[in-house]
Amino acid sequence: MNDEWLTQEDVQEDFLALGRGPWTVVYRSWSTSKQDNGGVYCAFAPPTYRERALGDPGWDLMVTDGRPGFSQGPGENGELVTTYHREGDDREVEPLVLLREFHGASPSYLEIIQEFRLFHNLWCDNERHVLMKAHEDGTAEVAVEVSDDEVRVKTKLLRQYQAARQLDLLLFTDSVRYASSAGVTLPAEETWKSDELCATRYSNTILSQPMTRYLATRVIPPPPVERSGIWSYEEVDDHFPDFVIGYDDEGEELRHSCNPDALANYFGANPEAPDYLTPVFFRRDVLHKYYDNPRSTTWKTV
Repeated sequence: MNDEWLTQEDVQEDFLALGRGPWTVVYRSWSTSKQDNGGVYCAFAPPTYRERALGDPGWDLMVTDGRPGFSQGPGENGELVTTYHREGDDREVEPLVLLREFHGASPSYLEIIQEFRLFHNLWCDNERHVLMKAHEDGTAEVAVEVSDDEVRVKTKLLRQYQAARQLDLLLFTDSVRYASSAGVTLPAEETWKSDELCATRYSNTILSQPMTRYLATRVIPPPPVERSGIWSYEEVDDHFPDFVIGYDDEGEELRHSCNPDALANYFGANPEAPDYLTPVFFRRDVLHKYYDNPRSTTWKTV
């Protein structure tokens, strides 16, 4: 078990799976006393930064970066010049998750940057520790889940934000594992390099305790700008649900699509189809959300 534990193949497999599937972990921190510790983080950067990002497996941004501040350097005439930076420095790398620390005066917490929240028009549900995204039909979905040691975001929303700004998503991980005993054979050091990955596994012995460290950076390029999902690239909803419009002689429900192009109208379209003003049948509980929260939308009954 020690051999498998120290190779960290499962860590690499999980890291390579990030960005695929419905959710993407963009921050994670773990620490098990005398067994392992590590983290996952992310950032955004222009494609011109990609070569530099993949130049080594180290992180290009730390979890406490991103705050405004000053830098100092020599000016044209050799004098010391002080410059203010909105995000701490002039690097092209931008955070998505900020770790807010207050030196014990208040508990630390994790925060999603404002631009991402405004881009997707998210609001915070403090009781559930999530960010919510509204849809035009009045429904909402969980967009971001936040806990003390993990933040995960709907992959689609990450990709839309990338598409709109044409930024790479940089993913980082750093995992250290220790052997349970001194008499183990450490795996050989290994490096993985590709157009989208730079990773290294180091082996060492610290205070007679064998350990390995897996350090990696991945780049996920942006989709085309047409995938950004907002005006003028919003997605066209071409799904038209079926509704119950009546019953046959056997009591079976009769259903028909609400697609206006498949309904009859006053101009002779689709004469064999139901009229576009055909009444529909639905369960009474469909109206519960309006009765329970009448201010959520404007409606009336007839």
